[in-house]
Parts: sequence; structure tokens; C-alpha cells
Amino acid sequence: NLVFVDGIYLLLDKGDFAGIPDLFDLRVYLEAPTASILANLMDRHLRGGKSVEQAKDWVKRIDLPNARIAEATKVNADVIIQRNTEDDISEIRWPRETSHAPGAGPAAPDPAKTPPAQPPPPPTGSSETAASWDDFLASLCAFYRVSTSE
Repeated sequence: NLVFVDGIYLLLDKGDFAGIPDLFDLRVYLEAPTASILANLMDRHLRGGKSVEQAKDWVKRIDLPNARIAEATKVNADVIIQRNTEDDISEIRWPRETSHAPGAGPAAPDPAKTPPAQPPPPPTGSSETAASWDDFLASLCAFYRVSTSE
């Protein structure tokens, strides 16, 4: 099975969050330009009913400090996906070798399957189909030797 978990503090590995990153087989950090982050935060708050001044205040006092904490956690990511100002993927970085099990060394190769030497690239462009993403996720699971069966 493949389960995606999204959260701003999931890569934080201290305090009440110590050990949380080790629970995941693959840790992904999504990075975006600051201008895009600010625009998205403002839009969220305005759609939620805040005035412009209330939204600015909330972003300054709450969201930006949280974003700075989250940004510091990208060192715990196995892959960093960079988005550009159009929200397209502009870069994918694999900063360190990953293992498939928390706290384990590199997984032993399965002699029946030889994974690719590098993780597969994701589909690009807006014309990609859901099947392309399904293939990408299956390839990613194969690379990290994550079982997709129960």
C-alpha cells in the first residue's frame, strides 16, 4: 500500500516530533519560491474570511515562523522537489542515500528485480495522464523497494 501523509512538521526531528521522520519510507520536501508561498498564504486567509490586514498579520506572526521551521527540516528529506512561480516542478534533488526502512541501512537488493541506478523522474507538463503518475509512483516504489502489496 502507498500512503501519502502531508504536514508542515513531519520532517521535524526534535521535541514532541522526535522520531517522526523515521516513521516514513520516503520523505519528500516541497520547496517553492517565497513569493509563491506568500501569495498562497494570503489567498488562503482571504478566502477564509480574513481582511487583508488580518491576513497580513497572520502570515507575519504565524505562517512565516512556521515556514522557517519547516524549511530547516528539509535536511531530513530524501528528495526535495522545487516548484517554480507557475507551480510547475523545476528541479528534483536527491540529497542523500535513502533506505526503505526507518533506522535501517540500505536495503538488500532483490535478486529478482534490479532497481534503476537513480530514482525515476516524474511526469512533466500539464498533459500527463493519471496513468503516467501511477507508473511514476510504481517506479518510485520499486526504486525504494517499497512493497505495493498487502
